[in-house]
Amino acid sequence: MVIGGGAVDVAKDSVRLSPEIELLTLCSRTAVDGEALSCIHVLLELVNWVKVLEIATEHGILPLLYSTLSRNCPEAVPLPTLRFLEDRFLENAGAAMMLADELMAILDALKLEGIDAVPFKGVTLSAAAYGSIVLRQTGDLDILIRQRDRLLAKRILESRGYRLQTSIDGRGIPREPGKYEFRFERNGGKTVELRWRITQQQFASALDLD
Repeated sequence: MVIGGGAVDVAKDSVRLSPEIELLTLCSRTAVDGEALSCIHVLLELVNWVKVLEIATEHGILPLLYSTLSRNCPEAVPLPTLRFLEDRFLENAGAAMMLADELMAILDALKLEGIDAVPFKGVTLSAAAYGSIVLRQTGDLDILIRQRDRLLAKRILESRGYRLQTSIDGRGIPREPGKYEFRFERNGGKTVELRWRITQQQFASALDLD
């Protein structure tokens, strides 16, 4: 790094990324400009596709990878790889839509009982960050509620077939120190976490839910 005259010049060769990482970095976006697309075409000739898929799976960006490649340069991707990515994309899209439907049903059920609830992470984050619920790999549903509503919300989730996985005491408080959530599971693999804190208790101040 050279600093002089108010300018900072960072040598591009100071950090070398593998072709696989460079490709995934360029593909992990919702829009690709001409310069990025030119780089992608070059990298497609250099990458090890086994490594690309391993890294993309590890970082949860298979949907973004497929979206970018299928829209911009499908002919440059080996057909078996493109089909694999398409299959994973469609699987994730179906799961995301099911999660979104379930999220809306839960929020409606909570609202009927006067419980204010705010979804976060998951499909909500995907919609906010990417403008689509299908471009982020799905996981569980996370919902913020007020602490005073936790037991009523617990009964509502249980009425929908969810089973509480969090060990609680007689007061309905998680036994594990520092826990501020109820974790539920239901047949079919759906997982819901009801949270009444955003930051952990060891932080100096808590974010106000209101």
